[in-house]
Amino acid sequence: MDSRERMMRALCLQESDRVPIAEYVIDLKFYQELTGKVPSLVPETFAEDLRLTHQAYKKLGYDSISVYGVEPRIEKEKFIDHDTYIDNWGAIRRKVEVPTIEAHYIDGSIRTTEEFDNFEPPSADEMVEAVKSAEKVLSEIREDTFVVAIGLEGFHIHLLMRGFERALSDYYLNPQIPEKVMNMVHAYDMTILKAMADIGVDAVMLDDDYADSKSLMIPPKLWRKFVKPTHDDFIRTFKKKGLFVMQHSDGNIAPILDDIVDSGVDALNPVQPQAMDIAWVKEHCGDKICIIGNVDCGYTLTHGTEAEIRQATRECIDNTSYGGGHILSSSNSLHWAVPLENALTMIDEGEKYGRYPIRN
Repeated sequence: MDSRERMMRALCLQESDRVPIAEYVIDLKFYQELTGKVPSLVPETFAEDLRLTHQAYKKLGYDSISVYGVEPRIEKEKFIDHDTYIDNWGAIRRKVEVPTIEAHYIDGSIRTTEEFDNFEPPSADEMVEAVKSAEKVLSEIREDTFVVAIGLEGFHIHLLMRGFERALSDYYLNPQIPEKVMNMVHAYDMTILKAMADIGVDAVMLDDDYADSKSLMIPPKLWRKFVKPTHDDFIRTFKKKGLFVMQHSDGNIAPILDDIVDSGVDALNPVQPQAMDIAWVKEHCGDKICIIGNVDCGYTLTHGTEAEIRQATRECIDNTSYGGGHILSSSNSLHWAVPLENALTMIDEGEKYGRYPIRN
């Protein structure tokens, strides 16, 4: 069975020959180690980055690739000093030595309501043209790979734009700000991801962290008031286009898990083990959505022994893969601190141990 069928069966809650293996994001060091190159992550190189991503993910042995269509970018005119800059959504970032896809976050630059009123969101036009120009490349890649386009939605962008303290206060003191941010980011996001849908991606992922390991960052009633409208529109729009739709959020999202399931999402990623028990999630909603996760990348994949990684991979499969509807991955991403050999150990164990039929 090929990778595309394996992924589709899992997303349709069916078994296949083995549990598919995928990853939400891999950091730049993996591109360097596997291909000798790193993606530029700018519109001008989108097609080239797409080829490079395919090459790196296939060398790892994954059944799908993830492609960012809306990665926050450096604005050349907004450097504060040699290493510190304001990205195109107003977050203050600092370049770091480690080979990571995202620069270190410092604070939000939009600190007053007046600054927010004067904020101009980035234009999607350049990225849309870059996406259109990559149609032939994507068609070639889809011959053997399932392609997921990732979009960044408004809740997390609001936190980065304003800084966490100011942003969380906005829901009570300046509610017009989160409402406007959700809508402006959603409009930008949808424009680019619709272009990606038009050139033939298989799935889209809504990437928006709502929680830390203990709880949601805002009460469920505020999430439903401010976040849910654009969240559900995202899901409806791409389901109507015939695409699979995935949801990414770290943390303990149990209080809104039923809202997410009821929105029609096909898959949930990554079920962070410090926050939620993947066995409980499987029991609670595994008959309704595919679960993507969740070998711990905080300790196990970063510092664990080969035996610990293999054991954690087997436990994840035992708890989640039975009956289908599971895609094996890390608990967030292959970040820069994960050794390549540890990632390959997880993948190797998944290929060997994750053969159907699996019984819990």
